[in-house]
Amino acid sequence: MIKRGSMSYKIIQPTLPKTLKKVLNFKETLSQKEIVSESIIEEVLIENLEVKYLNLKASVFENVSFSNVSIETLDVTNVIFRNCDLSNIDFRGSIFHQVRFESCKLIGTNFSDGSFKNVVFEGCQGRYSFYRYTTMKDVLFIESILLQSDFQESDFKRVSFDHVDLRKSQFSGVGLKGVDLSTSKIEGFSARFEDIQGLIINPSQSIDIAKLVGVEVKY
Repeated sequence: MIKRGSMSYKIIQPTLPKTLKKVLNFKETLSQKEIVSESIIEEVLIENLEVKYLNLKASVFENVSFSNVSIETLDVTNVIFRNCDLSNIDFRGSIFHQVRFESCKLIGTNFSDGSFKNVVFEGCQGRYSFYRYTTMKDVLFIESILLQSDFQESDFKRVSFDHVDLRKSQFSGVGLKGVDLSTSKIEGFSARFEDIQGLIINPSQSIDIAKLVGVEVKY
């Protein structure tokens, strides 16, 4: 359970062991096995990595930068990414379950065709990030910048946005019924008429919604 002011979100948090073993050479560890579990990886640059399959379990990545990383199939469970730079990484088709992204750079990161369950993005910089055709269940975005991000044709179930910059973002094909965007910035965001039925907004945002349905507001 996550509490934000008067709001409560039923998000299951990552479950971690009391003690994590420190991984000094991430690439060397992967050369021995495809699973990294109960580990802490911190203050490193992971670059020029290409693997077909990777399973991350019950681990913490802190102050880690990823560059030129290619993972064909990624399965992440009970993991925290804290102050990490995952910009421009291709995570298409990946699975994230009980994962937290805290103060991470996700600029241009591609999560398309992925599956998210009990995932929190908090304080992240995610301009131009992609979430096309994803399945999201019990996902929370908090105080993050998702300017010009793309959620087209994604399947939302209990997805929440709390003080998120969604300006010029794309939501075409996403059923937004019951989604509360009242605390977020939505100027210039795109969606179809049928997508916004049941969307929750504040009075000042009505002009942005009016533009989507071709209504001109005079002052």
